[in-house]
Amino acid sequence: MKCTFRRNVSEDLYQVWLEVAALVSTINLTDEEDEMVWLYNSSGVYSSQSLYKIINFRGIKTVHVSALWHIKIPPRVHFFLWQLINNKVLTRDNLAK
Repeated sequence: MKCTFRRNVSEDLYQVWLEVAALVSTINLTDEEDEMVWLYNSSGVYSSQSLYKIINFRGIKTVHVSALWHIKIPPRVHFFLWQLINNKVLTRDNLAK
């Protein structure tokens, strides 16, 4: 890519330009039709449920552990782990909500 400037630029600005030019050179354009993909859902399709999870859990995916209930631990620990998995533990940020 050949580019000339009409004015003198500083060395720092020129280095930034070189970084941008290097980044642009990695982009491959094709004649394929564009499509929209929702990155926060495994199917790539938007759903209000996936948006809700992003907003409320800041992108952290919930973990469903069915084996949790089969562990030999006291019921209060089961309950605490269930709250923890479902982001219901009353931490300072959850109390603020």
